[in-house]
Amino acid sequence: MSDSSNDSSNSPEEKKDSQIPEGAKSPPPPDPDLLDTSTLGPTYSKNQDGKRSGTGRNHPTDPYDPIKKKTGCGGFCGCLAGLGIILGAVLITLLVVISCFGPGKYAVAGYKVVILGKAESTITVPPEEAIWYIGQDIIYSVPETRFPVAISAAEITIGGEFYQDVSLTAKQVNGKSTARFNRDLEVFANRFTDEGITLRGELTGRVIEP
Repeated sequence: MSDSSNDSSNSPEEKKDSQIPEGAKSPPPPDPDLLDTSTLGPTYSKNQDGKRSGTGRNHPTDPYDPIKKKTGCGGFCGCLAGLGIILGAVLITLLVVISCFGPGKYAVAGYKVVILGKAESTITVPPEEAIWYIGQDIIYSVPETRFPVAISAAEITIGGEFYQDVSLTAKQVNGKSTARFNRDLEVFANRFTDEGITLRGELTGRVIEP
């Protein structure tokens, strides 16, 4: 009569081993339950040709977002900035030249600026300070002028006696025979018509057609 208690104490593994014939090897243990990386997809994105793509990143362990290329105007903005600097420098240079060497130097020197809005203006009242007249066609016929005078216009006709420096800038300058300049006369004009002026100082400036 067999002992039933001994049969119940044997585990399923022991029973299985007991069924293996002598001399046969035991089957290998089952593989551990590891993460199958083949089911996670490719580490890098691929294009249609099967090559790795040079942009983006989809590695499952990356803790940060993919780096994206910055978009903008690129080098064009740099060209615009450089052009703006050059134009600004040119503008400043022109302003300096006009202020220091052109008619604008009289405003810098403290001359009173008088703008004559009429198409043709006639000046008969002598100024009481250094003055700079600006207009279109200006006729200056003051008998005596004892302060420096500068005139800028399209056409200037001038007469009278001047005791200080006079500067004339116009397309056409007409010097009447009654004009007497006891100091220097500066003329910038395309054409200067001398009808018999008297000049005791120096004539400076530039005339294209004397």
